[in-house]
Amino acid sequence: MTHKYIVFTKMMKPEPFLHEVEIVIDFLKKHNVGQLEMFYGWSWGDWETFNSTANEIMSEIEKQEQRSKKKFGGNDVYIVIPKLDTQILFCHEEDIHIEFNQINGFVSDIVNTWKSKGMMLCAREDKTEIEIETIGL
Repeated sequence: MTHKYIVFTKMMKPEPFLHEVEIVIDFLKKHNVGQLEMFYGWSWGDWETFNSTANEIMSEIEKQEQRSKKKFGGNDVYIVIPKLDTQILFCHEEDIHIEFNQINGFVSDIVNTWKSKGMMLCAREDKTEIEIETIGL
């Protein structure tokens, strides 16, 4: 799925990287996101999409760690939120990407949290780097 905007965090150490999953889960719950889709890429990847919920994300990651014998960091975990036309990638390089076509409350909450923590790296519009403020965030 291709989106118009992508916002990237800086690379992180494994523990804060995993902690950010919990923060995303909290925002998914806050915004009443019920069903979502997940899939794995990079070294975990079979690239097969499966249905999940915010409550199941951590247990799905733990199951995949057990199946693959590889830790969360260093593997791609995609969370797709069809109702918001938004996708989050917990990247194998231990940064996070959020992709979207239109700003929504969920995206605003995530990006503003990253900005307040000094985690922002850059934003892109159609593959061109831009200032995040130009898209209203």
